[in-house]
Amino acid sequence: QVMAERVLAHLGALVPESVAVRSAELLGYLLREFVVAGEARLVLGRVRMNQAKPHEAVDILAPLTTQSPSMGAFYYYGEALAAGRQFEAALNAFDRAIALNPQASAPWLGLSAAALGLGRDAQSEATFRRAVELEADPALYRDHALDALGHGRDAAAYTAVRTYLEQKGIADE
Repeated sequence: QVMAERVLAHLGALVPESVAVRSAELLGYLLREFVVAGEARLVLGRVRMNQAKPHEAVDILAPLTTQSPSMGAFYYYGEALAAGRQFEAALNAFDRAIALNPQASAPWLGLSAAALGLGRDAQSEATFRRAVELEADPALYRDHALDALGHGRDAAAYTAVRTYLEQKGIADE
C-alpha cells in the first residue's frame, strides 16, 4: 500500500493528468488482483521472460527468493537464470525449488535443462528421469530433446526423441 501511494504521488509529476488517472486505475486494479506484492513481482518476472528479457527477470525475481521464498519463486528465478545462460546459479535455484516441493516436476525439468547447459549429461538424464516419474507425459521427452539440441547435446537429443517416438508408438524398428 505504501509503495502504491508513492507511485501515485510521483505519477502526476511524470505524465499528463489523463495518463496519470488511467495509470492510477491500472495500479489499483493490479493491487486488487494481486493481494500479495510478491505475486505481482512473480507475474512481472514471467512477463519479462516472455519478452525475452531474462536479465530483467532475474533482477525482478531475485528478491522473491529471500522475501517470500516459494517453489514458484525459485523455479521462475532458475528459469530466468538459465535463459541468461547463468547455468550454475540456475542449478542452485532449481535445487531450492525442489527442496520446497520435491513432487513438482517443473523444477526437476529446469534442473535437467541447466545441467545440459553445463554439459553434465549424466546429471541431466538423472534429473530428467525423476521429472518423468512425477509426470508421465511423452511430450516431456520431446521438450527434453529440444533443450538438448539448444545446448548442442546431440546424443542426449537423439535418445530423448527416440523415447518420445517409442512412447507415441511411431518409432521405426
